[in-house]
Amino acid sequence: MIELVEKLCVLSVFFGLAMSLMPEGTVKKMAPAVAAAAMLLCLMDSISSVDTDGLVLDIARYRELSETLTMDAEDLHERLDRNLIEQECQTYIENKAEELGLQELTVRVAAEWSAEGFWLPESVCIEGQWSMQEKERLSQMIESQLGIPTQRQEWTIA
Repeated sequence: MIELVEKLCVLSVFFGLAMSLMPEGTVKKMAPAVAAAAMLLCLMDSISSVDTDGLVLDIARYRELSETLTMDAEDLHERLDRNLIEQECQTYIENKAEELGLQELTVRVAAEWSAEGFWLPESVCIEGQWSMQEKERLSQMIESQLGIPTQRQEWTIA
């Protein structure tokens, strides 16, 4: 490609100088057509020497690389969104537990992709110590505020 640009530049300079030195007349009127034909021949010569098999392979490799990078970026974005939702829900539950006087709970929230097209908290696992009243109050908060029903709340005494 660089050779083609160099050749076209040399031809342009050559014909520019030739046009400025030519006397007026029929020859000067024909010079632009000759210059265009010479540049076209130069272009055709460069195009005919292109390795089309290698070019096709390079295009296929770049397309595959592009698809892989796109899928990796989408996967990373999806995981980051999911982790963020799970972390925010976990922090919310931990804060509510502290308000109720529950300390040292281990909370793990799992989110799943909804039919509406976003991550929703699906289930929660809570490990620690609590009374039945504290458990009931926190369980109701989780259900009403996060939409995780008691059936998908796992409570384990540590």
